[in-house]
Amino acid sequence: MHPDHIVATIVETAHDLAERCLAAGDPAGARWAVRRAWLADPGRTYDQPWRDLLRAEQADGRADQLRVVLAELMRVRGVTAPEELAPETYRLISCWPRHLLTAGGVAVGGRSGGAGDWSP
Repeated sequence: MHPDHIVATIVETAHDLAERCLAAGDPAGARWAVRRAWLADPGRTYDQPWRDLLRAEQADGRADQLRVVLAELMRVRGVTAPEELAPETYRLISCWPRHLLTAGGVAVGGRSGGAGDWSP
């Protein structure tokens, strides 16, 4: 098996676990699953763990942390506006109430203020 396939399988398995955790009302478990995905993908090249983490922060009502995660994702992807993210990621965040994304330098349709390196 090619190493890239192994990483993809780990990331997908972590996503499956994150989905189950979120469905069970366990955002902390979803964050744990994201950390497992990022152990296999230290460059954080897959978008799904980022979406899982954003969903976990939103489910926990951690708006400030949600903004930090979004700003870090934008920094890692080298984009200046959320619309430049992967379409599925943008669809996820664009349906959230605007107040979740406007404080702290990140706004849908706006610019990122940067967040430094963040780990769940």
